[in-house]
Amino acid sequence: MDSLKRLGPERSRSWTAEVLRYRGEGDLAEEIERWSAPQFPVTGHDLMSAGCPRGRAMSAVTSALRGEWKGAGFETTKEELLKRVPGIVAELGLE
Repeated sequence: MDSLKRLGPERSRSWTAEVLRYRGEGDLAEEIERWSAPQFPVTGHDLMSAGCPRGRAMSAVTSALRGEWKGAGFETTKEELLKRVPGIVAELGLE
C-alpha cells in the first residue's frame, strides 16, 4: 500500500479501478472513479471569526472539529461546526 501513496490520489484511484476491472468488478471501478474525497468545510479565517484564539489553539480546535465531522459521516455543515467552536475552546481550556 505504500506504493499507492507514492502514486498520489488520482493515479491511485486509476490503478485501483483497473484492478477492479481486471477482477470483473466494473461497477465498483466506475464508482471509485466518480467518487471524490469530502473537503473539510472550515478554514482558519472561519475559526477566527467564530472566536477561536490564534496560534496552536486553532490546530487543537480544527482537530476536534475534524473528529466530529468524521464521526458524523462528513455530513456536518460548516455552520454546524462553527457553532461548536466556543464550546470546544472552553472544553480544551483555550480561553
